[in-house]
Amino acid sequence: FADATAKIECWLDGYKGDLYGQSLTIRILHEIRPLQTFDSPEQLIAQIHRDVAECRRLVERYAAANRTPV
Repeated sequence: FADATAKIECWLDGYKGDLYGQSLTIRILHEIRPLQTFDSPEQLIAQIHRDVAECRRLVERYAAANRTPV
C-alpha cells in the first residue's frame, strides 16, 4: 500500500457482486478519515467496523438532506 499512486477505496454497502475490471462512476460524499496503518489485523478489523458505521450514518444524513436516494 505504500506506493505513490493516488487511490480511492470505495465500499458499496450490501453489494455482493464482482466489479474487478469494470468502470464505475462514484459520488464522493465525504472523506471519513485520513490514511492509517495498523499494528495488527484486529485493529484493522475494528477500524473497518467503525468506518462502515460512519459511512452508513453519512449516507443517511446526505439522503435526508437532499431527499434523494443514494
